[in-house]
Amino acid sequence: MSIYAIKPTFQKLLSPVAQFCIQKKISPDALNVAGMGFSLAAGVAILVSIQSPLALIAVPFALFARIACNALDGMVARAIGVSSRKGTYFNELFDRLSDAILFSCIAISGVASVPASALALAITLLVSFTGTLTLAAGGPRIYNGIMGKPDRMFVVGTVAVLALLGVPQIWELGLWTIVVGGLITMAMRISKSIEELSDESL
Repeated sequence: MSIYAIKPTFQKLLSPVAQFCIQKKISPDALNVAGMGFSLAAGVAILVSIQSPLALIAVPFALFARIACNALDGMVARAIGVSSRKGTYFNELFDRLSDAILFSCIAISGVASVPASALALAITLLVSFTGTLTLAAGGPRIYNGIMGKPDRMFVVGTVAVLALLGVPQIWELGLWTIVVGGLITMAMRISKSIEELSDESL
């Protein structure tokens, strides 16, 4: 079960925000950049938390804003009829950059070990790769699995709160949760991709 399951409900809640973006002529690309900015904000908050632990309060809010921007860019693009292959490309690119920024900040901050941070980032990128590779092969984008983007952001946001509360080794545990969940997700997406591409050959 993934947070992706509530995506339709989430998008419905964001509809007024999407209408605001359309009225203010905020482009899908601008929302993508904003999403990356919120990921950077979360990463900076983690870095600052070494000296000021209360900065961790900002992490779940910044990551929620990132997910909201990621949902809004597609909603706005479809509403104004500007969905394109270039838009898909930039959406995926900014998502990967956002992940790289976030996990790099975790590694640099020292809240968790560098190997765990690096492995979490590597698995995250591979999870995304297995989802987009099917699209490149002419099939649909694959989103299923237990550790998609919203799930990862939920884990990091929750870990930040627990770290603020003083739970020991929680960053390390959180990153390994992302690694293990990511490996399971990769297997699920590869299986689904093979199924989708096999169906197209019939």
